[in-house]
Amino acid sequence: MWRSVQRLTAALVIVFLVPYVIVTLGSKEEQEAYALQRASENFISIHTRDGIREIGFEDYVCGVAARELGENCGVEAAKAQMVVVRTNLKKFQEDNPGTLLSEEYMTLEDMEEKGILEEMLRAVEETNGQVLTFENKLIRVPFHAVSSGRTRSGEDAGLAAEYPWLTAVESRQDVESEWYLSVTLLEPEALRTCIDEGCPGALTEGALLDQIEILSRDESGYVTAMRVGGQKITGEKFRSLLGLSSSCFYIEENEGKIRITTKGLGHGLGMSLYGAVRMAEAGSDYREILQYYFEKCIIA
Repeated sequence: MWRSVQRLTAALVIVFLVPYVIVTLGSKEEQEAYALQRASENFISIHTRDGIREIGFEDYVCGVAARELGENCGVEAAKAQMVVVRTNLKKFQEDNPGTLLSEEYMTLEDMEEKGILEEMLRAVEETNGQVLTFENKLIRVPFHAVSSGRTRSGEDAGLAAEYPWLTAVESRQDVESEWYLSVTLLEPEALRTCIDEGCPGALTEGALLDQIEILSRDESGYVTAMRVGGQKITGEKFRSLLGLSSSCFYIEENEGKIRITTKGLGHGLGMSLYGAVRMAEAGSDYREILQYYFEKCIIA
């Protein structure tokens, strides 16, 4: 009997003392490995800048989502992003069997320095395994930093085949973000140079603004098509040429310069991260946030 008690006591000491020793006395690598394993025991191989690394899948979800979220995002917004990230990673694995994941992620040390470690670990643990599906299938879930005040539907963005389930929803709180509005002032020749590099031969020697015309916008205000000289391009391509914050932009001449006013940050598809944070602050939980931005999808 006494020996049985001794064995039980020794086992309990190991269970409770070993984690303490690792967290307090172990190396940074050991601390990171132990703390992140709280989320998952399913390990995968990933590509990193330092080579291939083994990491728990849920740990990876946590690190990728943490890198995409800002500080003080709140647990419910973090949970919503955990589900989005997990869905995208699993969808990639499904579509690319045998290919290693390579998304950049935040380490335990980084999260601890930013003061978000416990928040992120709680978010990943409380959504463990949850993904978004449409018609019982995994999907690729888009998200962006700040919308124009309304997100875009897959159909309006010309991506109906890729996102047949994606609808446009109001995200009016985004107008309060510091990243909502940006203004770019360019000399005409600087704009001409940018266009010539991306659309060689499109422009003539005539007046520059006479050769730039916005042909169509979607219901959320994003440019879907425009004419640049003799070429027709998408708003996203023009955005890329100039490094604009989004394709919801307006062009005008201002005292001899070209003034481009842009609304939002990102492509405007799917969940607005800023909108999710504001919804969480107003009392919405992560399920409500996800169902709002992805109303045709199911959390499985």
